Amino acid sequence: MDNYIIRIYRHEKGSARKIVGTVEEVGLKGKKAFTHYDELWDILNPGAGKDVLVETKERRRGKRAVNR
Repeated sequence: MDNYIIRIYRHEKGSARKIVGTVEEVGLKGKKAFTHYDELWDILNPGAGKDVLVETKERRRGKRAVNR
């Protein structure tokens, strides 16, 4: 199990998906920045890769659809 420190610096009222912050993996140097919920998801799930398209409703259900 990986451990992360997630800092959220700001978010847009009315839209929980629009957030800005940084992620640090415990035990490693460096930080990764994100400006949207989907970028945070990609940082925390690097195995998903860029070739996977995940729709909002499908993500909530834990399903994935391949981008063709």
